[in-house]
Amino acid sequence: MKQLLYGVKLMYRYMVGGEVYYEESVLRVRASSFDDAMEKAEEYADSLIDRNHINPFGLEVRESVCDVMDCFLMQESGGEIEEVYSAFHRNRTDLSENEYIEMMFDECSEEELQSLRYWEFND
Repeated sequence: MKQLLYGVKLMYRYMVGGEVYYEESVLRVRASSFDDAMEKAEEYADSLIDRNHINPFGLEVRESVCDVMDCFLMQESGGEIEEVYSAFHRNRTDLSENEYIEMMFDECSEEELQSLRYWEFND
């Protein structure tokens, strides 16, 4: 069966000191179908996560795969630029466009991300 390239979006969950963080990740997966790509991505992510570690503040950080969110068939052009992932969203809330975009792409600050660091790699 022919193998194609897919972009698969995953969501990871990190829990530390009563706070929950989420990480989106897009993997490039060679697979025979959408289902195969999603299954391979989930197995890969599950095997890679560090279930728990201690951060520089002495708190336990628990990591898990939250969900395999989406899968996208990549168009292999062999060119300089290739689209790896694409997704469509609709604003089904009462938020304005600016508020919705701000909510959708509200990223953690550098200070917030310190809680997720590993104790042994902290300098």
